[in-house]
Amino acid sequence: MAFTDLPQELVDAVLDNLHDDIPTLKACSLAARIFLTSARIHLFNKIEITPPLATHDPSQQFYDLLLSSPYIAPLVDELCIVLGPETSFKYDSHGSYLHGHDPWIMTESPLFLILPLLNLKRISLTENAPMKWSQDGYSLKWDELAPELKSALTHVFSSPTLRQVHLRGIVVDSCFQLFSLFSDATALEELRLSRVHVIQGDNGILWPESRPWRPQLESLLVSEFGGDLLSRCLADPRIELTHLKLLTNASNSNSSNQVLSNLLQAASPELEHLRLWMHSPHWLPDSFGANLRSVDLYIQHVLVSMAKFFIRCDHGMHLEYITFEGPPGLRTASLISLVNTNIKSAVPKLSFLKMVRIRTPPSRWLDEFRSLLYSLVKRNLLTITEIPRPEDEPYNDWE
Repeated sequence: MAFTDLPQELVDAVLDNLHDDIPTLKACSLAARIFLTSARIHLFNKIEITPPLATHDPSQQFYDLLLSSPYIAPLVDELCIVLGPETSFKYDSHGSYLHGHDPWIMTESPLFLILPLLNLKRISLTENAPMKWSQDGYSLKWDELAPELKSALTHVFSSPTLRQVHLRGIVVDSCFQLFSLFSDATALEELRLSRVHVIQGDNGILWPESRPWRPQLESLLVSEFGGDLLSRCLADPRIELTHLKLLTNASNSNSSNQVLSNLLQAASPELEHLRLWMHSPHWLPDSFGANLRSVDLYIQHVLVSMAKFFIRCDHGMHLEYITFEGPPGLRTASLISLVNTNIKSAVPKLSFLKMVRIRTPPSRWLDEFRSLLYSLVKRNLLTITEIPRPEDEPYNDWE
């Protein structure tokens, strides 16, 4: 039997398994008509537009392709727009980053013509900057966008079909301006916000009572390394977070303890997975949701955070996995004793607990871990994993 006689359902199933193998999909699309429809679905499902180069402009090429092949537009579910090339981040003679410049979409771009042709489910606009980059160069400055592009993006962000948004590197006038972009996105399930620069700060009104919030988010990432204004806005009771199942929060503000507690309270009772990046163990929230199944903490002092975390555990918690990630920090005899005492007290309350994972950079101290944390070892709950140091491999998930 010739392959052209194969059932279409079988061909589709084979190509579904090749969904991320672009060269093979391209070859299949040229091999026979029976492969063409399924191959196209996977080839155009996700499109990435990168910054223009001297020889070609990817956004213009994609626009020309959409005009010449109208069948492509309905196949595009996800659009990824890269704001700036990482190779642009060079050092001066003093070892500091050179001054940044505006990303290419701040200038003339056919993006405002592309967006109305698509019915997107997922969109991302991300600056491709090194982890240590903290300036607003290479960021999308919302108020300075061309009116046509701002209107096209606003329409996408409020679309009833949009499910996921990822913004990394955006300058906005206020929290209200940022969150109002998505307030009408009724299908929005996942929102990732990082490296957001808020110009005005807190004016006392984070979200007006007259403005409804329609998304029912299941996953939320907020990464703020200059404060916790976004988190405080999201903790406002007028913003609906009761459908959240995954919350990722990164902040270096010393007010994060209360802010995180408020945010967790707003996200209860559906929240199942919590990931926190914080500079100090003292900023751990006072309590955690009863329905949490996993907690992942990236922190500068693992042992101190363990001591403070376990003392906050309550009866009835459904925690199955706890992960502490980062350098070990202090390891005095008194601290080790306190950690084991708090663990011994907390574990009987955590009847669902299956594993406590420690992920830490290579250190001679790793050999001592098991003997020091005997309260976990004797219960067969401890797992230790070496990870690259932050300067070797940045924690991009937290950006």
